[in-house]
Amino acid sequence: MKFLVLALCVCAASAASFPSYNARATAYVTKPVAPVAYRTPTFAAVRQVARPVAPAYVQAVSSVEVPAPAPVVKSVTVEAAPALPVRSAAFASNAQVKNVNYNNEGEAVIVRSENEILPEGFNYAYETGNGIFAESSGTLKRVDNTEAVVVRGSYRYVAPDGTPVEVRYIADENGFQPEGNVLPVAPAIPDAIQRSLQYIAAHPAQVEQSYRKL
Repeated sequence: MKFLVLALCVCAASAASFPSYNARATAYVTKPVAPVAYRTPTFAAVRQVARPVAPAYVQAVSSVEVPAPAPVVKSVTVEAAPALPVRSAAFASNAQVKNVNYNNEGEAVIVRSENEILPEGFNYAYETGNGIFAESSGTLKRVDNTEAVVVRGSYRYVAPDGTPVEVRYIADENGFQPEGNVLPVAPAIPDAIQRSLQYIAAHPAQVEQSYRKL
């Protein structure tokens, strides 16, 4: 009980020591602020004028012809090839050489000479003292309504090795046809080929002619 009374006394003393203020509250009202409009600042356009440039004069340069360099000629010394020694071929002293002596035709004597020209042909013949003989005769012949000369003749002489040579010939529309002992002889025609040639000659090909009516 004492403790409660003491607490009340303390509270009363505390209230008496602080004065009470009954002041009227003052209301502070802020005035409305006018809106501020912001504009982008504008600046006056500055006109820049370029200074006139002085014209540049370019002098035309004419083409300059440069002479081609002179070719360099190198001196070349040509040396002669060394001479090769020439060796003479050695032959055996006992070699046997066969000497062949021929008649000197420059000394041959003409023992016969004939030359006759006729309207229908000719005759020709000559003979020398060293064994050379030749003769020929020509006559006219009509071949396919054309006049041709047919020549027949022969010649003979002695070869350097002593072999006698004699050739007979005829030249006509079939060409030059010689015969002699020194001419090469063709081999014999096989029997089968010979029979084929005979059959072809006996059975000439017949040409069939066909006519077309217009």
